Amino acid sequence: MQTGVRLGILIGGPSPEYEVSRASADNILAAVEQLGYATKPILVTPDHSWYVYSDRSAYLANEYEEAFGVRDAVEKLPYLIDAALIAMHGVFGEDGGVQRLLDRAGLPYQGSGVRASRLAFDKHAASQVLRRAGFAVPDYTLLERAKWVVARPRIIRQAVAAYGLPVVVKPNASGSSIGVTIARDTSELTEALELTSAQHGQVIVQRFMRGHEVTCGILEQAGEVFALPPTLIQPVGQHFFDYKAKYTAGATEEITPAPFSEATNAAIGRTALGVHRALKLQGYSRVDMILAQRRLWVLEANTLPGMTNTSLLPQAAAAIGIDFVGLVGELVQHALTRPEVVELS
Repeated sequence: MQTGVRLGILIGGPSPEYEVSRASADNILAAVEQLGYATKPILVTPDHSWYVYSDRSAYLANEYEEAFGVRDAVEKLPYLIDAALIAMHGVFGEDGGVQRLLDRAGLPYQGSGVRASRLAFDKHAASQVLRRAGFAVPDYTLLERAKWVVARPRIIRQAVAAYGLPVVVKPNASGSSIGVTIARDTSELTEALELTSAQHGQVIVQRFMRGHEVTCGILEQAGEVFALPPTLIQPVGQHFFDYKAKYTAGATEEITPAPFSEATNAAIGRTALGVHRALKLQGYSRVDMILAQRRLWVLEANTLPGMTNTSLLPQAAAAIGIDFVGLVGELVQHALTRPEVVELS
């Protein structure tokens, strides 16, 4: 057993990625157990109820020792844990929500803080920062639900005129490719905008870039921040790397390192590292890009990359000899050595 540090593993949340979080947490809990830390799994349900378990076995048996609401979390958590490992994705996990709560509780955690998490989760805001920093971002329009409702035909005409077909429709703030559609005609575009705007409010309509989809992880180790080997993503029988392709074993061919030239792979790594720094991310991240027209087009940065059996960050770490347990160990160290937070925003 490691020192008396009580490590809280935060799981679930109100996001559509609830099950992805639980899959990540299953792997993280097993790894932390191997590392010898005392853990307290903490499950946050979609309605923001918090269930605290004494250890991994109790969590797997669903035998919780304490339950409370989100309003009591700031007061109660410091008496239960000394640091947190966030195994959440999407809303509340990646948008700065749980980070703000942990900052208020005075508890350290791995990964990016409130401001950087909030920025990276907002695709429009992040894209604006990245464009100003000189990165290539595919052309897009940010569309509000209210505008769509009153001007559907005109918006369809404008989108097709501006970006042609196919065109990408996706929520402005979501993860795991949830709600992402490649609309190949005006009927599909209308349906995608109606559904996505109803569910998420703000929608991105973006030019479709035909090319190679790549992703590249960033990791901080012993104070050095570096790019992991990039991965080429080739969905099997799918048009793109959607939610099903991401989390279904065998649905995607993922090649790490990507089978490009050494110069191209180095450029992918430099771009991912530059995005990580431009958005002021911390600890680790994963940057998704399209290699098209002899350029790298940045799609988004993920501040809490998945840790499931099909996730890409662990695969990239393994390519340089860091196994899953070792990767989780690095994240734990990030949490335990995080500087004290002095600004809660």
